[in-house]
Amino acid sequence: MGMREFPFPSVTIADQFGQARDIVSVREAAVWLVARWPIRNGDELQAAKQACLNALAGNVT
Repeated sequence: MGMREFPFPSVTIADQFGQARDIVSVREAAVWLVARWPIRNGDELQAAKQACLNALAGNVT
């Protein structure tokens, strides 16, 4: 069995090159935050990453 997705309503995010992507799950959000988010540090980014990890681990809904 693969990693749980935890879908949610689509959120469109554009990267620094103007390419848009629809994020539709916690897993996709986590990948985007780690690999593609243009800012590499900050309290809000760390909180968002931690929220995704907590959800994927089943610790929060």
